[in-house]
Amino acid sequence: STTCQNPAAEGGLETSLTKAQVKRGPGWKAQEVVNIREWVSFPQCYFVCYGNVSLAVAHITTYRLPERVVLEPLPEMELGRAYNLTCWVLNVAPVRHLTVTLRLGGRTLHTETFPNHTGAAADDVTVTHEISPRRQ
Repeated sequence: STTCQNPAAEGGLETSLTKAQVKRGPGWKAQEVVNIREWVSFPQCYFVCYGNVSLAVAHITTYRLPERVVLEPLPEMELGRAYNLTCWVLNVAPVRHLTVTLRLGGRTLHTETFPNHTGAAADDVTVTHEISPRRQ
């Protein structure tokens, strides 16, 4: 939308995304984008008012729920021995926004985040936490 008072002001959207339905009214335009296949995109909205261009850039991040979450089964455990509790989160995006929490009943055993994961595409994540069984 624009605050431009010129009724002839034109607006649009520049993007590599697939555009579909358009709606418009005085001082505004709505552009639907469909079938988003890019993990990260930066569409640019613009209006031209009396020859001056106003521009706004949006940041669109595509998310994918995990295809599968697998908790590796543990063997029969012995007291005092350490075991690795391993969880796989498969085909999830973006990993940098993922939080994996391993819990036992109402108690949190381990939480892991991935803020330094730079890839935007879906990826697999493995989280491992060492546990030692106790009588309580």
